[in-house]
Amino acid sequence: MDKDKEIKAPPAMKPEVPKRGADLQTVESWRDKKGTPVPVYAGTCVTARWKPGKQITEQEYDAAVKGFRAAPAGKEVNHVR
Repeated sequence: MDKDKEIKAPPAMKPEVPKRGADLQTVESWRDKKGTPVPVYAGTCVTARWKPGKQITEQEYDAAVKGFRAAPAGKEVNHVR
């Protein structure tokens, strides 16, 4: 292995860096503020691979919910990262 090559950790192992200047709130907070129905919220969290307490921006939340609602039932969807 070359010493010059950087070893990169898989995406899941990289720590999340908070976005500067963004209004970060938990997914539960956005669910409550937006009045998202429980089944839509649960499906969005599964699709986006969000765990309870994850901090995201309003734009990220809206995009993930929109993507979940637009996905065809019973078909695999691309996960939001």
